[in-house]
Amino acid sequence: MTILISILAAGGILGVVYSVRDQRRASQLHDLSVGGEIASQKRSEQSYASFLDQSQTTLSLVNDTLGLAKEANDRAMQSMENKAQSRIDEIEERSQTLLLDVFAQEEFELIINDGRRRDALHDIAGDLRSLEGYLSLQDIELPQYTKFIKALDQFLLDDTEAAIHALRLASQEGAVGELQRFVEYWLGYMLTTVGDYEEAIRKFKHDELELKKDDPEFFQLERIVGETRFFQIAKQNAQSEASSREGRIVTPPADRFGLVAGLLDELAELAAHLEESSHQHAKHHTRLEIARTRADIYEWVAYDSDHLDDPLERPEIARAEAALGGGSGAQEIAKATDFLVSPSWQRLCEEDATRPWALMQARSICESVGDRNLDLEFALAECLFKLGEGEIADTAFETAEHALHHEFEELHEKRRSASIHQSVLICHSRLLKLRVDDPAEQRELRRRIIDAARETVDVLKDMRQGRVTVFSQIQRRNITQAEFTDEVREIVKQDGIKEKVA
Repeated sequence: MTILISILAAGGILGVVYSVRDQRRASQLHDLSVGGEIASQKRSEQSYASFLDQSQTTLSLVNDTLGLAKEANDRAMQSMENKAQSRIDEIEERSQTLLLDVFAQEEFELIINDGRRRDALHDIAGDLRSLEGYLSLQDIELPQYTKFIKALDQFLLDDTEAAIHALRLASQEGAVGELQRFVEYWLGYMLTTVGDYEEAIRKFKHDELELKKDDPEFFQLERIVGETRFFQIAKQNAQSEASSREGRIVTPPADRFGLVAGLLDELAELAAHLEESSHQHAKHHTRLEIARTRADIYEWVAYDSDHLDDPLERPEIARAEAALGGGSGAQEIAKATDFLVSPSWQRLCEEDATRPWALMQARSICESVGDRNLDLEFALAECLFKLGEGEIADTAFETAEHALHHEFEELHEKRRSASIHQSVLICHSRLLKLRVDDPAEQRELRRRIIDAARETVDVLKDMRQGRVTVFSQIQRRNITQAEFTDEVREIVKQDGIKEKVA
């Protein structure tokens, strides 16, 4: 028992010893695990701290780099803006120099009619176009003189609607003096090209308010008001003819004269006042324009849509001369409105001779002006042809044709180019009627007529603005593009040519 008890006690002691040792080992193992975890966490913390420090350093570097890039970009943008502004200032200075030169001449249309100034205008506008992309991005406002130059360039480049919009804005932005006056004039002129005659007249009349009645610009404004009123009368008459329930009714020449007699009186009075003026600026140009407008009105009175290419018969002309009491032809009219109630007018109506009489009046007006321009020379050639002055008309159309070909070299608005091409067509058509004795020349003229008609229609096809009208050299007024195309085809048809032009 003693031995057994000793063995059991020894076993217990050993168990306790081993148990204590196991617990110590477990404790040590736990301490090692905890220490390893703590060391691992410390290493992680150090790693994260190092990464954070590096990230913050990198972020700082990125921010510094972005800051430097932004500063560099801002400097570049500022430099570009300064350069653009410098270019705009230079363009504004050139625009102002050009316009002040034109203002000094007191002639509204000089900047378009004079080739040198027109080229300068296009050069300025071309330089401006090179900046337009940047200007639109930066929303940089153009100065006043540059805006006006840009609008005129848009008009010449067949963007009439944009030009009208630009001038409307310019007229509301407080321009003063001559710049405001020119803006108003050209806005009114462009409105006439799209058939807005009432608004155009209001613009012209508003432009006159601060002018004296003997100022050169006042005469120009009064002249274009008269022309615009004529276009309005002619348009209303055409609409009335086309809308008749009985079919298209053509207004007789006598009735047409009644529609414009008062206007003719006003233009004749304006011409007389112009001659009394002591101002010489633009006087010759305005004199030519008044004469052209008066001649246009008389030729419109004589217009016959059924005989675009035929001269009047000699008996018709003789009746007109007899009704006027002799063979002198045209009769000086003190007042057209008074002439309407005169015995001479009654005789003209009874003899059905108002058409040749109107052409005589137009011829007399053209011949009374010295140093005629191309428009008046062409108008005179038409009168001579219609009045049977074949030999003189032949020379006149030959001269006009050469002058018109020179006009092709100039940059005009598209509508003007179309009118010039139609004038060439008319020259060939008239010469075809005048040179019937030469078969070889007849063949050549027929070929030229086809070519001229096709070129005229091609110019019309290039026009982008549907509302823009074209001045008809046959009717002597503005007509729609569709009417103009039909008129060109009718000229070819009445010449007996069956080839299609478009």
